[in-house]
Amino acid sequence: MGSCGHVAALPHGSGNYRGAIFRSDNTTAAFPKCLSEACEKSGRGLLPWCIMSNHDHLAVETPQGCLVAAMQWLQGTFATRFNRLRRPNGHRFLSP
Repeated sequence: MGSCGHVAALPHGSGNYRGAIFRSDNTTAAFPKCLSEACEKSGRGLLPWCIMSNHDHLAVETPQGCLVAAMQWLQGTFATRFNRLRRPNGHRFLSP
């Protein structure tokens, strides 16, 4: 049975990006495109979402009840695209 879930993708405080992640038009525009692709690929419905300067918040419908695969795809794909845009070293998201 499905439900709705709140997801906050936060970079770890000691990671490479202690500052703003969404500071350029390129990275700010890349995230909604990646988010749309993730929802389409996983069959998830997207409810309200917002981008903060250093993280994002999503409200997602979960018809199958599990967000793990969809979030792994979203975070991994966006991290790769983010790194191509900014050309940094290291991870976009780190586990606490």
